[in-house]
Amino acid sequence: MSDGWYVLDETDEPVPATELEFSAWKRANPDRCRVGEYEVGNAVVSTVFLGRDQGYAESEHVLWQTLVSGGPLDGECDRYTSHEAAKRGHESWSTRVYLCAIAD
Repeated sequence: MSDGWYVLDETDEPVPATELEFSAWKRANPDRCRVGEYEVGNAVVSTVFLGRDQGYAESEHVLWQTLVSGGPLDGECDRYTSHEAAKRGHESWSTRVYLCAIAD
């Protein structure tokens, strides 16, 4: 039973896991948890694999998140149901943060 926990297989697809399995996987694969990080000015866009389903009642598992820290978009975030969507979201947020930075 996964209790909402997941790890990523070699193709970045989520596989059910226990919390202990996720913890061990994360320690062994720290780079696989980070989809991307972009910094401009005092803002950072960070996209990560969360490991725990944040979808609750959603039909698809929500396992990735982009969060903006600092700058005019501080605290903005999006969550995703696939690694590919997380990569696209990261690029989109990075562009938005960059455009805000050059507008200042």
